[in-house]
Amino acid sequence: MSINDPTAITILVFIMAGLVLIQTVGLLFALGKLSSQVRSAEQSVVEIANVIRGRVAEANALLKYLSGMQTRLEDLASRSNQLIDATGDRIAVANDHIAGLLELATGKVDESGRSVEYVLAQFMRQTTQLTRQVHHPTKRVSAVLKGVQVGLKTLLSRERSVPTQDEEAFI
Repeated sequence: MSINDPTAITILVFIMAGLVLIQTVGLLFALGKLSSQVRSAEQSVVEIANVIRGRVAEANALLKYLSGMQTRLEDLASRSNQLIDATGDRIAVANDHIAGLLELATGKVDESGRSVEYVLAQFMRQTTQLTRQVHHPTKRVSAVLKGVQVGLKTLLSRERSVPTQDEEAFI
């Protein structure tokens, strides 16, 4: 298809230019609309980025705090282990000392028990000897005195039973 008419070509060029112009205006409107949506999206992204930055700052502060806490906890655990070890050592020393004291006290109690048993045995032996030496002779003296008493009573009662002259005369 070839067109030889210059007017037709001019009209076609103007139509083409008009269509390009309409397309350009449409494109400018589309770009304007797109630009406003991009600005809106950019604002949303900026707001989201600011929120994220705030959250990241909070997370960093929390991580820093937790990192410090971890260091403190590790230090506390180390000190606790040292304290537990020292306490265990002291308990072992105290246990050994108490065991020694108990052994010593047991020995002293046994020794005291033997001493008390010895003293009681000596006391019983002395009591037995005292009983033999004092009580038995005392019983014998008491028996002799009772015998003398009975003898005297008997003798005195005979003297009274011997009749006097008055009594003989009366009979």
